[in-house]
Amino acid sequence: MTQIHDIKHAQTERNEWGSSWQFLLTCIGYAVGLGNIWRFPALAYEHGGGAFLIPYLICSLLIGFPLLYLEMSIGQFCKAGPAVAYGWIRPAFQGIGWSMAMLSLLIGIYYNVIVAWTLIYLWTIITGNSNQFSSCTNQFNTIYCSSSLEDLRCANELKASGAFYFNRTCNFGNDTIAKTLKDKTFSILSAVSPAEEFFE
Repeated sequence: MTQIHDIKHAQTERNEWGSSWQFLLTCIGYAVGLGNIWRFPALAYEHGGGAFLIPYLICSLLIGFPLLYLEMSIGQFCKAGPAVAYGWIRPAFQGIGWSMAMLSLLIGIYYNVIVAWTLIYLWTIITGNSNQFSSCTNQFNTIYCSSSLEDLRCANELKASGAFYFNRTCNFGNDTIAKTLKDKTFSILSAVSPAEEFFE
């Protein structure tokens, strides 16, 4: 009888975390990724900076963290994947678990594309071709390309402090025709950085 009990116990026994720090760091590694570091500052800037952080923190505290703790506690209690865990709560809820798994798969696909672009960007920097996304002198650059580095280069070449770069040409600061044309062009469509044109 004890042998059968030992076999059943061995079948249901699962691995556990070595320490609470190991669990905490794994959760942080799961929740925090490239998107948080790369995308969050841009979103905060687009939606008002500090004013965006207040509703974000409120929503995180009232909705995000409780749902995170709920998901972790359900997984810890059931010791199973999402489909089985939600199926044990109520058989109809099994679809929630499967949709969570499918959503993770879809996020993994587009996340790999973002990581691939990051690797291309990194390779371009390592091989010394960073002028492709910092300069407006490439073939793919349009008339809307604007870069402070190009303005600085023009100021050095022309030895004039007010010089500016526009339409693949260095112009003096007192060139009113070029300045008017630049202002009219950028009023139709705002200036675009070389990095944006490199990736488009």
